[in-house]
Order: sequence, then structure tokens, then C-alpha cells
Amino acid sequence: MNCLIFGYGYMGKIRYEVLHKHRDVRSVKIIDPGIDPSTAGLDGVMLPANAEIPWDQFDATFVCTPNYVTSDLCIEGLRHCGRVFCEKPPGRNWEEFCRIAEAAATVGDHTLVFGFNHRLHPSIQAMKALLGDGGLGEVLYVKGTYGKSGGVRYRENWRNDREMSGGGILLDQGIHMLDVFQFLVGPLEVVNAVRLITGITKAREAEAACRRRCHSTSLPKRRMSRPHTEYLTGRRRRWHIRRAAPRTKCRSICPHPVRRPAGPPFHRWSARKVLGLWHPK
Repeated sequence: MNCLIFGYGYMGKIRYEVLHKHRDVRSVKIIDPGIDPSTAGLDGVMLPANAEIPWDQFDATFVCTPNYVTSDLCIEGLRHCGRVFCEKPPGRNWEEFCRIAEAAATVGDHTLVFGFNHRLHPSIQAMKALLGDGGLGEVLYVKGTYGKSGGVRYRENWRNDREMSGGGILLDQGIHMLDVFQFLVGPLEVVNAVRLITGITKAREAEAACRRRCHSTSLPKRRMSRPHTEYLTGRRRRWHIRRAAPRTKCRSICPHPVRRPAGPPFHRWSARKVLGLWHPK
């Protein structure tokens, strides 16, 4: 397979390293107008940004760019390769996502994947295993807090430019939590959402409330400089999973009793028995 990567930033470098070592990948090329091939040590790998793309040479496209070009590159990749992997979010707004979906519908045999990888995190898999017969019982509500500091140069970063990013922390990182909630309890519909701008850091904060069709409620909250946490409450017990970062193993899985009539006996440390995730540090 021959692959083309758009964007050689943080995620683009990760995709390049993985693809470069994959046994089924014959070649990897990169397009990034902001990178000098000579200084990046990528002679022969970088394609000229202003030249016509030789689409017939590629079998798959990886889009690792700022949000304002995501939809256009996804559409181009679908039309020429039919196989596209794109980092989240899928565009800056609903209209851009619909454009991608409409383009995908016109391609008969295609593959379109977005980078919602948090559902594969061991702690989330442990949460999923606890639902229903796993001991937690029926889900009553889900609550999450998740954010990031942004870094020293966040003010100048494209993520802090709404025209380029499309939104704040809810679109950037909160979209991961919304995907996790839907993975756990099924499709959600938005009930209420609030967008705020803090006076100290000028960082956008957001809160959103959603509900499932069976009327259980999820309350995702995204703020800056908070740890990644999820609360999953069922009829028998409440669980708190705290993660230090998306790619680290879960630090703790702490059960909290729910003040409801007790159901069948449920082992206090079932979660660590499910996937062996207990880390006492």
C-alpha cells in the first residue's frame, strides 16, 4: 500500500512513523506547505505543496491538518483513493461534516475513518464490560470532565482561532468524550449547551447536556487544565475512572456506591479483574 499524509505536525509525525514501519506499506509521502524538507530530514518523502498531486500513485490518504482544511482534503481523498483516515474533528461544523458524508456516499467501495480512539482505551473498555450483566446494571447517567492546558503558545496556536478551528475545547477534545458516551450508552441528542470564554486565559470552555432516547442523561463538561475523568452511574453502583492522559493506562478505577435498592452482589474490584487494569500508583 502507498500512503499520502497531509500535515506533518504532532499527529502527522506519529502517523508517518507507524506507517513507515508497517510491513504492508511500500511507501509514504507527505505534503505540508509549512515544512522545509531539507531541515526536516525528509528529502524524497515530502512532495511539493504547490505541485499537482499524483493521486494515481496512492492507495490511502491520512489527513492530519488543522480543521479548516479537513473537509476539503477528506473529500479529495475519497474521490481519488477511496480510503481516508482523518484526525478528529471531522470538520469545523455540521455543514462541513455533511459535505464529507455526501462525498463518501458517492464512492461505492470506500473506507472513511476518523480518529476517535478513546473508545479503545483500556479504561473505557473496562467501563463497557461493566454495563448490564457486567455488574453495573442499567445506566442512569454518565458525567465527564476532560481538558488540556493548551501549552505555552496556545494564544498563537490555530486551535485558539475560531475561524481555523471551528470552536473551542468541546470541539477539540470534548468530541472524544461525546464519542465515548455514545459508545457506552448509545445515540444521544443534545438538550442544552453553553459556550464560555474565561477572563484569565481567554480559553474557551464548554458544557453540554445530552440525553439518550431512553431518558438516561449524560453530562459532558469540558474545561481547561482538568484531568480526564468519567463517571458512570448505574442502578447498582457508581464508578469513577481517572486517566492521566489519553494514551496512558488507567491510573485508578474507584467504585462509589449508589443510594438505591441493592441489586445482586457485585464484587468491589470487578473492574481490575476484567482487563487487569489496576494501577495503585
